Amino acid sequence: MAGCGIFLGTAVGAFALAAVLYNLSDQYLPPEQIEPVFIRTYTSLPWLLPVILGLLLVFRVPNHRWLGGMVVLGGLFGYAVYYNIFNFFIQRPLYAGPPNAAGSLQFAVPQPTPGVELRLSEADAETLNRNRNGWKWRQLGYVPSHEPSTGPMVVSVNPIDDETWGAAALSLRGHCNLILVVNLPPPRQGGYVLYGILPDGAPCVGSAANRDTATSRDSRVWRE
Repeated sequence: MAGCGIFLGTAVGAFALAAVLYNLSDQYLPPEQIEPVFIRTYTSLPWLLPVILGLLLVFRVPNHRWLGGMVVLGGLFGYAVYYNIFNFFIQRPLYAGPPNAAGSLQFAVPQPTPGVELRLSEADAETLNRNRNGWKWRQLGYVPSHEPSTGPMVVSVNPIDDETWGAAALSLRGHCNLILVVNLPPPRQGGYVLYGILPDGAPCVGSAANRDTATSRDSRVWRE
């Protein structure tokens, strides 16, 4: 029992650390989302206390190793319950609504499949609709680059080439926000995101999302 608790505690701790480091190092994570990653990490730290206490019992009090294992498992079970409550009842509703163009553009960015090379040129409207891209957070609809976005829930996409992808979404107040995802060509890894906004009244089409219109590294240029 104690050995199982130690193994599970170590595995969960390593996974959590790797997840945090991945999120912070991911070039696609906008600056305004860095802080929530730290907040989620800090709110998770109290669950380490029973794990540490259990490990101390295992190694320092040999006669109570079974108790240490139970404390470790209890801490892990408590964290699992807390994480699911936080994710499904707090985090997901917060990110999913109300509908806004900024959130839709962030959720619309094509996500790589493990073990499969991400070719942004293949992330057209038909493919994104078929794969329900971003539906984990918001049920978005995608239209080709020449068709305009008619609101936050409709994203006009512009797959430019294998390393560049753009999109446009119209806010509820009629502002056309743009996003441009740029992957670094091999052998380099990573990439960056550029943000932009069109003049009011301009057609809110994905083809307008390019290096001439999306030039800022700060998403605060967007308007809702």
